[in-house]
Amino acid sequence: MKNTLNIMALFALLLFAGCQDDEYVAPDSLSDVTWYSSIPHGDDVAVNQGYFISFMDASLNATSHTWTIEEGNNYLINGFDVNEKADSLLPSFINEEAGLSVSDPTIHVLFNNPGLNTVRLKNTFSEKVSFKGEFPLEAIKVGDEWVIDTSFVVDVYAEIEPSFLVKKENEDGVEEVLYTFNSGDEIPADSSLWKKITIESGEKLTFVDITEVGRPTDRWWYLEGASYEDGTSGGDSTRTASYYNMGLYSGQLKGIRKGDFPSAETEIQMPLFIETTQSSKLLEAVNSPKVQEDETIAITISGALVPFTDQEDFFTVIVNNADAWVVDKQVEVIAAARGAVKNEISLTLGEAIYNTDIVTVAYNNTGSTILSGDDRQLESFAAIEASNYYAGNYLNANWAGYEDYNSNWKSAFCVGYWVGNGNGSEADPIFGRNTERPFSGAASMKYTARDGVKAVSLAGEDFAGQLTEAGLYRVSFKLFIDTNTTMSTIRAVIQKPWTLLMWDFSDQPKGEWVTMSQDVMFDEVPSGKLNIQVKTTDGNNGSATGDQIFYLDDISFVPLQTRP
Repeated sequence: MKNTLNIMALFALLLFAGCQDDEYVAPDSLSDVTWYSSIPHGDDVAVNQGYFISFMDASLNATSHTWTIEEGNNYLINGFDVNEKADSLLPSFINEEAGLSVSDPTIHVLFNNPGLNTVRLKNTFSEKVSFKGEFPLEAIKVGDEWVIDTSFVVDVYAEIEPSFLVKKENEDGVEEVLYTFNSGDEIPADSSLWKKITIESGEKLTFVDITEVGRPTDRWWYLEGASYEDGTSGGDSTRTASYYNMGLYSGQLKGIRKGDFPSAETEIQMPLFIETTQSSKLLEAVNSPKVQEDETIAITISGALVPFTDQEDFFTVIVNNADAWVVDKQVEVIAAARGAVKNEISLTLGEAIYNTDIVTVAYNNTGSTILSGDDRQLESFAAIEASNYYAGNYLNANWAGYEDYNSNWKSAFCVGYWVGNGNGSEADPIFGRNTERPFSGAASMKYTARDGVKAVSLAGEDFAGQLTEAGLYRVSFKLFIDTNTTMSTIRAVIQKPWTLLMWDFSDQPKGEWVTMSQDVMFDEVPSGKLNIQVKTTDGNNGSATGDQIFYLDDISFVPLQTRP
């Protein structure tokens, strides 16, 4: 990895050398070769374009020494003030009389060329010498002299020149490039000469950072009038923005270089206007309303809304719950407001609702003042069933998903389970943890019975203690039925309280994952074991022929709320 230069780490020797014209004086007649710089010999150093590095040749009794730099770079004069090392001032200290090679003991090189640059040091001696540093060098005899010839490599980073393009998806779903700004392109001072892209409210544009010059490591978008799915502007190389409010917007792009590289930032004004006009599409509810954890209802709208008040009476919320003898109960809406995101309405209800309820929401816009940012009125909608909120699975995810491997075939190769001697053989188990077809995670549980159904029980021994409450649960699991399987039934047995659940999958599609689910009331906390059993006496299992194969994954116990 390149070593990034920190000017504060330069040797004090180099700092005072920049202020004096004194030559280095050898203390005796001993010949030796050595040098000082901020560069470890053999490593590349990275600096910003327009910056300098100091070097000192401190060799003893050399018969000659020469520094050589590449065309385009410059030597700075000895004696410039160390307090004036700001990049913008350095060109005023260029040694105009020096060429590419000098014999000064101390040099200060201003690097103007982007990319890899070399600074060459060549010393000659009357006797053999060697450099004893991290990367040793031995002098080579050339004629009557001994020569040490080495180069320091400096990686010069150019100033960042942000570049970008703008894309939009057409009616056929194909993205088309609408505008490209490349490195070196001029930004007109007269904004009337800027590119204009016209879109309707609610449409999206994709901005792509294509910057190469200056080798940035990051960027930041500032897009006026834009909205994002994650709610913020950001540093992604590709940024998709939606525009909802009518108006004329521009933006800026900042290119950033940081980390193990010379730090730099360059921000440009995009020579581009985004003109947002009123949408020709209806402003309407999309998808189903969603009941949130706090029992508010979120309604997603096809465009961004302006804040509103006093609109509660235009919404009708109806609750049904057959088990609780609740029929077409209207629940008062006590607050309606724009939600946390601009294209969402949040309804607060006057009483509790439960995730066993069937909740519908309707809206009548007659007299309503709910408007989008481009002045469209929200369309009325008839009763739409809301999706309920459910807490997560109460079971341990690794156990419920057969994730943890066990080397014992009698335990179906899975931690927390047991089958015993009836599990076929180690080479061909009936129940066995399988990594070839998981629904999620890395594994699932495979059942394989050769030549017809084999009665066997997979005991979930680690089920005990995972649940802490009695009550109503939605018990489910994922099931994949092999296309050649003809059996129809499996069962689950909860040991405490003893509960038998029958699962008939004869009407389920084969060759794909499906969800099997039942709502079960437990008068005490479910505990003991949870056993998956296959019986030849269940359904048509006894008459099934040929290999019977299915996969299980993600057992789930989700608590349900019972309406009092």
